Amino acid sequence: LTEKKFAVLVKRNLTMQNFIEKKIQPTAKPVTDEDIKQYYEENKAKYVQKESAKASHILLKVEPDAPEQEKTDAKNKLQSILEEARNGSDFAELAKKNSQCPSAPKGGDLGYFSRGQMVKPFEDAAFALKPKEISDIVETQFGYHIILLTDKKPGKQLSVEESKQNIEAVLS
Repeated sequence: LTEKKFAVLVKRNLTMQNFIEKKIQPTAKPVTDEDIKQYYEENKAKYVQKESAKASHILLKVEPDAPEQEKTDAKNKLQSILEEARNGSDFAELAKKNSQCPSAPKGGDLGYFSRGQMVKPFEDAAFALKPKEISDIVETQFGYHIILLTDKKPGKQLSVEESKQNIEAVLS
């Protein structure tokens, strides 16, 4: 892209933007509350908040094709960490000290996630827990985890008011 071609593109873009602002926007009908309600009713399925979970975890990385002894060693170490966690040790401190995940400095905190965002074995284990409950050892393609569920939010249908800003953006 040469400087001359770039200047042509910028000029074209500014011309189109100016045309839209002066000729099209003034004739556009403003979005009314009735428009928003109608769109919401016709598209309710788009405005659903999925069930979500907030969890922390401790990961010991093990490749799926690692030797059995390496897998056994990792499981044994994680079992020891799990016992510490269940006996009252601070989970976040255990994660900072032992986890091999980038979330370790944050005490293993993964924040909120909904179904479909994590690998299936991890997701299934996390959503099966109750808040403040610690999982058994969970195996995934990344290695072995223990999971502490810190919060769970049920899925829900968002109201028109909760969806209003998004709908306005779509209709504008």
